[in-house]
Amino acid sequence: MQDERKLAHDLRHLMTLAELECELGSVEEVRAVLGRLKTRCEQEWAPERIERIELAGWLEALAGELRALRPQAVIEVHAPATTCHVAQGALRRLLRNVMLNAIEAGGRVSCRAERHPQHLTLRIADDAGGIARENLRHCLASGVSGRGSTGLGTVSVEECARILKASICVRALMPQGTEFELSVPVESSD
Repeated sequence: MQDERKLAHDLRHLMTLAELECELGSVEEVRAVLGRLKTRCEQEWAPERIERIELAGWLEALAGELRALRPQAVIEVHAPATTCHVAQGALRRLLRNVMLNAIEAGGRVSCRAERHPQHLTLRIADDAGGIARENLRHCLASGVSGRGSTGLGTVSVEECARILKASICVRALMPQGTEFELSVPVESSD
């Protein structure tokens, strides 16, 4: 059953991405994109392994990927030079989703990391318009979208948080903006 749910999620995600990328172009374009996305999806949804990451470099590399996708993005990374052991695939998917949403909101995006003995705290903040206070409690509900999209991003964030055993808190920043705070249990550094 778990594999069937994962496959269904992956297929929905692939179809949505293909539609966005191709804007319903020719059948050949859709097939080519689906093939690329299927390969990417298979790589990203491989069984989660706990891996050692060098935090500052790893976060900066992720920010670099996002800058390449969204050249207008202004992303600042503040992280200590430390290592930790974490399910880096799930962490990457979760952060990528939250950071892309922050980039889409406009303004500057910052990613701040703090390493604690048993957990990692990550704060992703933007200085854009923010999420209305009345929507803060529901913005991470599975399938919810603030932009009228499919809501697959929140499903993905929820699944990654479950894999990581992470907690997520969202709050409005004053005078504007939104901050997502993640607390991720990590294994001891080397």
